[in-house]
Amino acid sequence: PPHVHIRESEREQMSSTAQKIEIDKVNAANAAAAAATDTTQQQQQQQHVVDLGPSEIDPAEITLEAPIGDGAFGVVYRGRCRSKDVAVKVLFKQFDRRTLEAFRKEVAILRDIRHPNLTLFMGASTTTPGKLMICTELLRTDLETLLLDSAQPLSLVTRLRMAKDAALGLCWLHSANPAI
Repeated sequence: PPHVHIRESEREQMSSTAQKIEIDKVNAANAAAAAATDTTQQQQQQQHVVDLGPSEIDPAEITLEAPIGDGAFGVVYRGRCRSKDVAVKVLFKQFDRRTLEAFRKEVAILRDIRHPNLTLFMGASTTTPGKLMICTELLRTDLETLLLDSAQPLSLVTRLRMAKDAALGLCWLHSANPAI
């Protein structure tokens, strides 16, 4: 074979080009590895989403105490759940499967609602047939008692502030997507 004579400057240029190609290969491999790591981290983050509390509460975690009110759908009790004072509404009605699923969807929506003018929903127990329970924060009294108690009359300014706060809470619910 004929001898190819390469000048020193060409040899350096070829060596430099080869090095650049090698560097580009390493950079491409590093970028691919970084992209794979980012994808893996995103998948792990999606799998490990922090849930601040399950909406489904085991009925064994709920202790009912004295009743504090009742309504068309059930009785509200003072209670305890996970070492916290709560209000527990025990629904009267026995639900069929379809109604129970709709109720569970509503619980899932309530779990994500946060606003300072809305009572804090803490969870529900939907696993015991015939005994659906909803846990919320325990308030000092109910609105009716507060408004009608003649021993502690509320000023007009306080009543107007309460009406505004209630309207803000309702506005929040109705502005949600989907509207509640």
